[in-house]
Amino acid sequence: MKQVQIFKVLTYLLIPIALLFGFMALLVLPTALANPALLLIVFIFSCITIYTFSSLRFVTTAINKAKNCNPSLKDWIKINGYISVGTAFMFLLNSIAILMLRPIEFNDFVTKAMETQSSLPPNITPAFVGQMLKYTAIFMLITSTIILVHTRIQFVFLKAYSYVFETD
Repeated sequence: MKQVQIFKVLTYLLIPIALLFGFMALLVLPTALANPALLLIVFIFSCITIYTFSSLRFVTTAINKAKNCNPSLKDWIKINGYISVGTAFMFLLNSIAILMLRPIEFNDFVTKAMETQSSLPPNITPAFVGQMLKYTAIFMLITSTIILVHTRIQFVFLKAYSYVFETD
């Protein structure tokens, strides 16, 4: 019973994150149509969004209302869940790598990254970029942890609630 409550809380925590990723996917889509390499980012962000709302549907239908679900919902959850796990694992590794850098290495990294950007406004300082990078890394660490724990519980629940996907 406690695992169900944790799963519900994690599902509701993922909703604003999924909305953010969905919004970013929509913002990148026009650019991605001109640059096909960006379509991968749109695909990944869309998968996280689809996974979250498929899981929400599973929670509201199968767990809360104890009703049967369409068998395709299970496929949507599994496929988008696998992609979300891979993405969350990459986010986790990147955020840990950024947060584990020693201050001198971190400052060198930020300075070199800023040198590659020729048209930055003068008020964008290395300290500001470093601070934003750390905040982003912390956000991605929290987000990836939530996604990884949620998908782990979700896959357990897909087996436990397999009867809700059976058609009569």
